[in-house]
Amino acid sequence: MGGEREHTPGARVMLTPAIKFSYWFGQLAEGLKNSIFSIFLLFYFNQVLGVSGTLCGLALMIATSIDAVTDPVMGSVSDHWQSKGGRRHPFMYASALPLALSVYFLFNPMVTGETALFLWLLVFTVLTRLAMTLYHVPHLALGAELTRDFDERTSIAAFRMVFGASGWLVVAGLGFGYFFAASDQFPNGQLNPAAYPPFAAVIALGIFVSIMVTAFGTRSLIPHLPKALPGQTRGITDIFLETKEAFSNRSFRYLVASFILISVPVGMSIALSLYLNTFYWQLNPGQVPLVLLAQFLSTLVGYALAPSLGRFLEKSPDRWRIGLGLGDRRTLFAQLRRAVSGPWHPRHPGAAHYLCADRRYGDRATGCCHQFDDGGHCR
Repeated sequence: MGGEREHTPGARVMLTPAIKFSYWFGQLAEGLKNSIFSIFLLFYFNQVLGVSGTLCGLALMIATSIDAVTDPVMGSVSDHWQSKGGRRHPFMYASALPLALSVYFLFNPMVTGETALFLWLLVFTVLTRLAMTLYHVPHLALGAELTRDFDERTSIAAFRMVFGASGWLVVAGLGFGYFFAASDQFPNGQLNPAAYPPFAAVIALGIFVSIMVTAFGTRSLIPHLPKALPGQTRGITDIFLETKEAFSNRSFRYLVASFILISVPVGMSIALSLYLNTFYWQLNPGQVPLVLLAQFLSTLVGYALAPSLGRFLEKSPDRWRIGLGLGDRRTLFAQLRRAVSGPWHPRHPGAAHYLCADRRYGDRATGCCHQFDDGGHCR
């Protein structure tokens, strides 16, 4: 991605609606994987299969730590890859089947016992994250190379994230609307172990189709995309030196630190959402998907509004103050209202409606704030 390490062919391809759609559709794969991970993975192994929370947390921490190393490595490898298929597409094609299979087998363990289930969770979580890295890093880099126009890039990034958020809608809708519907044996359908393998199979198929559509649909761009300079190879040492160089930049360190500070509470909120809605807010099976759908629908609205707001606010820091201020207000109010009686009390029949309102309000702001950063950092 660095200017001195690549050259750009002279011709510039026209971005047709079909090409843009193909690129956007590829984000559905990440949305499907992230949502089934965030909403169901911890709950499934802990509450359904009986693995202790400590072991579940340990497995997920190890997998995430490995992911933190492989992401920059994959970025450097892709940047310097030389092939007839370009720098991005070979990895996208190569990731489709491994990612789909890893997601399926993750939710279809063929072992019993807590230790064996812990190892299964660890191995297949690592494999899933590695396969996602193989796909997502080149796919994300491809988006930055489609155009040099700031407004068009912001629009492309915004609609890409709309498709990513749509993955959450698909998972929540299919999961709670069909696979985890309440039954006499399982009033809370998400506790039914037999529902997870077929659910994971459908999501895995969606991931595979999403990746193949975006790789095949954007193949005409390959001759026009930036290429690595001939004869240039990178070793592991070079990759870590590049990472060290990046962290020597003060702005980059602030960016990483802010991302961590935002990701920790957001990640905890998403990972524990099914616990909170089931046991803390005591919502019934019909109310849980309403709250989740309200959250992700509002995020869609935020991403859709981001291009227009981005053109209006340009690079003003006020956009961050607006987004973070609204999001913090929503989070604080939800917890204060939880402590009082009335409609906000978890046992009140109207609690789900107020939770939906909170989600619509706060996540719309979060979507805008996130998209400002995603679309505007490469101008």
